[in-house]
Amino acid sequence: MFADYETLETHLGNHLRRADNYDMNEDLFFPIQFLDRLFHFAEDLSVVENRRNPEVEVLHFGRDFDIWIDDMVANAVIYLADENTVAPMEVKLIDVQSFRVNDSGNIIATTDDGEFIVIGNDGEPISVTKIEDLCLNIETVKSFDEEERPETLEYLASIFIRAAQSMKTEVSNKTTHKFVNPIFEYFKYDLAKLVPALMDDLMLISENKMLKLTLSV
Repeated sequence: MFADYETLETHLGNHLRRADNYDMNEDLFFPIQFLDRLFHFAEDLSVVENRRNPEVEVLHFGRDFDIWIDDMVANAVIYLADENTVAPMEVKLIDVQSFRVNDSGNIIATTDDGEFIVIGNDGEPISVTKIEDLCLNIETVKSFDEEERPETLEYLASIFIRAAQSMKTEVSNKTTHKFVNPIFEYFKYDLAKLVPALMDDLMLISENKMLKLTLSV
């Protein structure tokens, strides 16, 4: 099995888009599928407005979101080792040209410096039957100042809480099927106005390295 960088970026990007966290007890409220949907909806709205009035600028929120996903994946941390490595070395996914699975099920990464075995967070080689088995482990890293919190994302969380309460349910990863679609359909036009500020929050997350992405299975 072989995958070049573009294939890896697409596969892991799709995984990141599904990496929701609605658990309010976790460090970061991260409704990534909802944001994906909202950003593309806001872009579609601007396209409609532009058709009605060509002086209205088309706002490429969906494209900007896709670029953010690609950038996050490109900076995902990969641990590599060979027979001479005492401790795994850390590189970014963008530094990897391709992955292939050898006969032992280990992933071999090709970089400018040669070929290396891909190591997991536990220090052991990652073993898969196919590249598509790979996914991302997402860890919240608190490396930001208190005054630089993603405030609009937190405001969105408060909207989810109030809306879920009105539906007599709670916001959690186990109950998303009860509230995600109703909230989107009811609030989408109002929430679309928050997209520029939400984009600022996403940039804050990436610039302050609030999330660490690593490979897992």
